[in-house]
Amino acid sequence: MPGVRRSLRMQTPCYRTHLFPVPYWLLWISPIAKPCDCPSTAYCQPVTGQCICPPRVTGDRCDSCVPYTYGFDSIIGCEECNCHPLGVVNGNLQCDLETGQCQCKSNIVGRTCNKCKAGYWAFPHCQLCNCDLRGSTENICDEDSARCYCKDNVYGDSCDQCKPGTFISKK
Repeated sequence: MPGVRRSLRMQTPCYRTHLFPVPYWLLWISPIAKPCDCPSTAYCQPVTGQCICPPRVTGDRCDSCVPYTYGFDSIIGCEECNCHPLGVVNGNLQCDLETGQCQCKSNIVGRTCNKCKAGYWAFPHCQLCNCDLRGSTENICDEDSARCYCKDNVYGDSCDQCKPGTFISKK
């Protein structure tokens, strides 16, 4: 029944053309082409059937971030952690998989652990600034020079003196 075999091939265009005769009933039992098993947000490699994942995504089903990335999204992929190697604990460059927060050393802050916390200077060593907290602003000191940021009506290298005509507030 050569007509039946030709008709089956026309109905199954994604099956590979055979270089040898195949009985028509074998097409129903063992198709040569297999359906792609990728999520709808991934591409299917036409020869191997492997899923081609979004950027920085891995897994047979494109369902997880590659190392040193975070924020899995099935469409746009994952984002780089970019943890600062000098600011993280034990050189750990892997961030939190959901938030992207890197694990910072003491007195170091920022999502990527790239600066000293307020009141400290000289990243990555982050030494305590010599500022009077009562007279300093919220940022306390410059993180590069350790110069203290004084509140209004306060002066001195450590922000520890009141300008003439003012007094220390108890707040």
